[in-house]
Amino acid sequence: MPGETRWNSFYSMCDSILKTQKALQILAVKYEPPLLENRHKPGSNLTLPREIFEIIMSDIFWDQLVHIVKILEPYCKLLNIL
Repeated sequence: MPGETRWNSFYSMCDSILKTQKALQILAVKYEPPLLENRHKPGSNLTLPREIFEIIMSDIFWDQLVHIVKILEPYCKLLNIL
């Protein structure tokens, strides 16, 4: 994270991503890339880059995001009061 972090913005972004988890995973499955990356040819099916697909389908990614939201939530509530 950058040095001057806007914690509420970061919290909102993480929370928003969590709320769209199922939709993102459905989209990732629909546009799953082949195991071997090929150059995209005109007229061929669109796919996600493998790295993005693996992140969206990773349980570790989603678990870490849940932890980040749980940690930041009380701080952001406090910052909203100040």
